[in-house]
Amino acid sequence: MFDLLNQESSPDLLREDKGLRIRWTKKEQFIVENLFVFECHSAEEALQLFNLGLKNKVVAAHNLNHQSSRSHCIFTLTVESVDASDTLMSSKLQLVDLAGSEKIVATTQTMAKESIDINKSLFVLRQVINRLADMSVAGDS
Repeated sequence: MFDLLNQESSPDLLREDKGLRIRWTKKEQFIVENLFVFECHSAEEALQLFNLGLKNKVVAAHNLNHQSSRSHCIFTLTVESVDASDTLMSSKLQLVDLAGSEKIVATTQTMAKESIDINKSLFVLRQVINRLADMSVAGDS
């Protein structure tokens, strides 16, 4: 995992051990250790950071797509405000860009491992979503 807003942690595709660690907290949440967090005071500032992350995203060309995303990306926007009674209100929006499912034959040989990993992660994500949907339906009855 790499922080696309940290210029010093750009992905080195040859060294997988340089990424950030993901950890499960006591509050039953996943967190990314040492992830940069920026405070923005306007929508324009947040949009600039979003565009910086897009610019730093790893893409590659293959037979079907000239700008194929080679990984999944998440941009988290947390909005905090204080109401009239000094109560802090917080909302979180996560924008997720999933790498596309790819046919191995359409990729170059060097991208074949990446394509297999992308397809595996999308398969697992599908299983998670289906399980959550099943739990939701079971909870409604």
